[in-house]
Amino acid sequence: MKQLIVMISTIILGIAIAFMVLGFKTTAKNLTDKTNSKVNSIVNEVNNFDTSYTAPTV
Repeated sequence: MKQLIVMISTIILGIAIAFMVLGFKTTAKNLTDKTNSKVNSIVNEVNNFDTSYTAPTV
């Protein structure tokens, strides 16, 4: 009987941990999307940099 209680408790604990980990999925996805967006914007700025500018000579 004691082993059955431990087994059921372990299963319930596993399900609870699984739900908690799945809850982080949305947060991680949002963080990834924001980071990708910022990196892409920086890359676009670098790609669109005007290379025809020359510094004035003194």
